[in-house]
Amino acid sequence: MYRFTILIFALFSFSANGKEQITLADIQKSIQPKQKAAYFFKQERNISVLTKPVLSFGEVHFDTSKGLCWQIQKPYISTLLVNEQGVFEVNNGKSNALLMEGGNPVFEAFSKVYLALFSGQINVLPQFFSVSIQMDEMGWTLDLLPPAQSPLSWLQSIEVSQIQGTNSLKLIEKNQDFSVITIEPMGGESEGALCW
Repeated sequence: MYRFTILIFALFSFSANGKEQITLADIQKSIQPKQKAAYFFKQERNISVLTKPVLSFGEVHFDTSKGLCWQIQKPYISTLLVNEQGVFEVNNGKSNALLMEGGNPVFEAFSKVYLALFSGQINVLPQFFSVSIQMDEMGWTLDLLPPAQSPLSWLQSIEVSQIQGTNSLKLIEKNQDFSVITIEPMGGESEGALCW
């Protein structure tokens, strides 16, 4: 929340005279990078063959030295650990089953994007996307478009935004299915993570 608050303040500061163009470097300078953070999330997955979205809720814990711990609590319980070695399913905090090995091009691109967003290190995003910034009185949006030859070419775009104080990530696939992940800070760090 603090990172997003600082970011929105900086965006409005940079555009106050209406003549300056906001850049990703301007936004990066205004963000306080995080070493550890914890968030509540709600994910709404919209699949064209279903009449209603699939909803899930849980927690996301981030630690720069350990990775990203994605804990789904509803409608079922599942925990994923994303770090440099890959994506793992965490089983009762005892053993981890490898789902996707590090080094896989899709994993590398996708994990770096998530880790960049949660850590506040957004300066790496142009390595994987064409980035454009939109801002108005309601908030801001970063539009991320993967290049045609990208491992993420199955995505049409990713939108990262803060609109009226709500932080969200929208993944839009080329088949028009999409997911919206809304994130709220928990107020603590990452001590409650089941991954570590």
